[in-house]
Amino acid sequence: MNDSINHTDSILKMYASRKNITEKYRRIALALELGDFTTSSNLFAEIESNYELNEAFQPEHDNFKDFATFKENISNEDKSYLELNENELNTLRQIAANNTGLSSTLAQNILCFAYAECDNGATGGEYRKKARRVYTDKIIENPLMESQVSLSPNPANTQIQINLHKVPREQVRIEVYDLLGKSVMNRLL
Repeated sequence: MNDSINHTDSILKMYASRKNITEKYRRIALALELGDFTTSSNLFAEIESNYELNEAFQPEHDNFKDFATFKENISNEDKSYLELNENELNTLRQIAANNTGLSSTLAQNILCFAYAECDNGATGGEYRKKARRVYTDKIIENPLMESQVSLSPNPANTQIQINLHKVPREQVRIEVYDLLGKSVMNRLL
């Protein structure tokens, strides 16, 4: 059972209504997620012409441009994040290690969720492999304990996919909240 939600237009309108530089970077992130590299390039140019990038913003701007180039190259090669070669992984690791802001966070998320290389919370880009789950052959008596729910991508910008495996239909309610805690969907399946 799959369900998809798409609120791209609402998100774009919200970001466009806010005129600060942070919202421009969020619009770039959304454009990159949608594969709209022309829009991301135009937004970078708009930032460069309309904002004076001081030493606080310049490193994030440069890092974000590197991330955008990385994303465009991966897209042009028709690759998924799970198909990166060692050079591409090193590029992504460097973007993540720069710890400059949103661009580093996006790179860290790819490394963590696709390659189990997760930031251990230290600065300087020190990463650790996530602990792997251990599965057993133990028989589970409770049928609800066999249920599996997965949500991807996490984090999500515009849409999510919810996969339910062995979940009794009469017991499923999906509630989705935005970052402010506002309910954006409440559905009984």
